[in-house]
Amino acid sequence: ACACVVQRDPVVPALYESRPVFDVLKDVAGKLELGEYFDFTIEEYRKQQLRELPGAAEAFKKDGVYYNPSKVYGIYEDRNRFRMVVGRSASVTQTSSQNNTVLHQLTGPNTLWLNTKAAHKLGIKSGDLVEVASSVGKGELKVEITDG
Repeated sequence: ACACVVQRDPVVPALYESRPVFDVLKDVAGKLELGEYFDFTIEEYRKQQLRELPGAAEAFKKDGVYYNPSKVYGIYEDRNRFRMVVGRSASVTQTSSQNNTVLHQLTGPNTLWLNTKAAHKLGIKSGDLVEVASSVGKGELKVEITDG
């Protein structure tokens, strides 16, 4: 498997007085007299991010995703019990939607995705409450079993 980079762009123009987070943060930085650190456009920022990923810009234009074959997973084989991969729902961005009652009704609580084979081996079923722990903390989540 290899790592990938995904480009997220608006599908429709912003409504009413909505503005991209990048623009808002750039304005805030200017008001805090930190504008010199944000003296670039989002296009310039993306170009800088992709400078060491040959073919990424073209892949974004064609497919919206760039697969980086040099970043191979599996290097932690036999070192960790599970590999944690963090993702986001497309309906939730940072904290801008955390107090949206309608989204909470549609999306529900966070779940821990667990591979079907691992869940079977551990005797865990979808909906079970499990503890997730590392050297820095722990918490409980309901399990969602998936091959995804």
